[in-house]
Amino acid sequence: MSSADGEFRDFVAGFAGPLTRVAGLLIAASPNDPNSVDAAYRFVIRALAHTKRDWRDESSAPEAHSVEALLAKLPDAKPTTEAARINFSDDEPDVRAIKSAVWRAWCALDPRHRVPLLFDDPAVASRRMDGIDLPPSFASARKLNRLRAEADERIRFALAQDDVTSENVEDVIATWLYPTLADVATRFEAPTDPWSRVDAQLNRLRWRAGVAAAAVVAILAGGWLAAAAASQPQRPPAATASSTSVGRPAAPPVELSADRVVNWPTRGSLSGDSEFLARLRSAFAAAHPDALSQVQVLLATDTKWFRLAYATSPSPDGAIGAWFYGPVGANTLTEGAFRHGADVAQDGVIPAAVSDPSGHTLLVVIGPPNTTEVQWAGVESLSAPDPPRGVNDLPHPDGIAIDDVSDTYVPAIRLVVHVGQAEPWSGAVPDVQLITGTTAQIPVQRGFADATVLGAALGTARQWQRTGAFGSSADPTVVWGGADEFGDIGVVVRMASPLLSDLVVVSWSSGDQQPQSRAYRLDATSPDTPFAFFYTTGESAKVGIVAPHGVTRAELVVDGVRQAAVPVDSSGFASMLVQGQTGLLAEQSVQVQLFGTSGPVGEPVVPDQPLVGGGDA
Repeated sequence: MSSADGEFRDFVAGFAGPLTRVAGLLIAASPNDPNSVDAAYRFVIRALAHTKRDWRDESSAPEAHSVEALLAKLPDAKPTTEAARINFSDDEPDVRAIKSAVWRAWCALDPRHRVPLLFDDPAVASRRMDGIDLPPSFASARKLNRLRAEADERIRFALAQDDVTSENVEDVIATWLYPTLADVATRFEAPTDPWSRVDAQLNRLRWRAGVAAAAVVAILAGGWLAAAAASQPQRPPAATASSTSVGRPAAPPVELSADRVVNWPTRGSLSGDSEFLARLRSAFAAAHPDALSQVQVLLATDTKWFRLAYATSPSPDGAIGAWFYGPVGANTLTEGAFRHGADVAQDGVIPAAVSDPSGHTLLVVIGPPNTTEVQWAGVESLSAPDPPRGVNDLPHPDGIAIDDVSDTYVPAIRLVVHVGQAEPWSGAVPDVQLITGTTAQIPVQRGFADATVLGAALGTARQWQRTGAFGSSADPTVVWGGADEFGDIGVVVRMASPLLSDLVVVSWSSGDQQPQSRAYRLDATSPDTPFAFFYTTGESAKVGIVAPHGVTRAELVVDGVRQAAVPVDSSGFASMLVQGQTGLLAEQSVQVQLFGTSGPVGEPVVPDQPLVGGGDA
């Protein structure tokens, strides 16, 4: 071991504890919940591994590098419902009650709003954090001031709603906020043997970098086929092993790898086409550099409407599952949809209703090779002793079943899959919309349109059109697309329906979550703006509004109580967190007042109510 490696190992051993306490406070982990604490550990391990890249010696401020790497991952962190369940051990019941109220208020913040409050005095997490400032990469001075002001406002609001602290909010914050955080921080312990976990993460990063470098060399040396071969997770032939393995660890053979998502073979009509599969693995590796191990192709086949493949690989955020498609007979496929966290058990099932841009939909079931029965019906349940009429028994060679459901109302499909002697898998079928570059041709009036979120909106629009509630729509238009202040991405799509009212679909995605969509009915004569709607990301209810030109601020009013006005961004969008929610939002009075440079603009806007039914995604 070199001197530098020894110094870094000592740094990990000493700083893993303080950084774990910071991570625990920022994601509001519950010290009593092993899964919640492990979530904090994972942030810490990745941050420490990232620090190794910039490591020179202990005089190069590695603590600041580690904090910066930790904060870079925070947008993906979610608060936990268990976090508020902490038993404070103070002798005085009043102190315990106050600390519990303060911790609940802290948990009501999202991670990014906790950051400026914690780093006003990071020593509450650990004395070693004393003097560490927020890295400039976290937020500009202007944004940081806004986050701090919003955090102060929200924590005061939460304390004002609590019976224990409502009468002396300011005194509680001044006296008990940081002592409470310090009390919670002491409950987080560093992971056992943090170095082994950091070293394992570093090995994964080295392997991934080695594969990427080898692929580039292969492209320069031999073109597309050589690059495809380099990306395949298999040992090189004995004659070339010495030259191809220099500078990177040899990838293990498929049948011996411990990093496969499931131990299933490639199935489908294209399972024997090694050249095609090599191209597919290369495309997956290029699209997902965070893949940690070999790319498994679980399905590759020609179907009635298109050529289809499903590939997967482990990643730091769970298995990546990606659908690729193209015309029947195509040698190169396009990635149409993917998601992280798509882990599946060895005896589990991967079901999907896969739709191409032309509206053709296939029910696809990828199960273990020993799948014994696959049934589906357009009903709510298949639990009756005798299957109801309309049940479809599907052929399932090697555990693969595919059926054309283009004329079926997908949200009503109920699927039952029997695997060996285990309890049958049953449930609804996820709707997967395959996206292509054609979405870029859809006009965007304001902002930008994320392809995945836009694809979800178009898929929801097609579902509502199938219900007959809307006519044959004209070409869709993106009224607005972009991100809110928290980094969550959305689109508002409008589709004209001749002789009927227009269809508006709002789709929203937070982090790695699948987009959620809601549909609205709008009179054909109504302008595009102002248009207000409710949406939810994480556990927070928000009101978004697309405002007319000339509007600079928007103010949310809930049951007559005005909240602080927020700026309307350059795309004409504003997002407001709903505070003071006492029940269903539909039962409360919610309005948005718009303001220009000279005062109020127009009458207050009431958020539209979404349609209720199977078109929702």
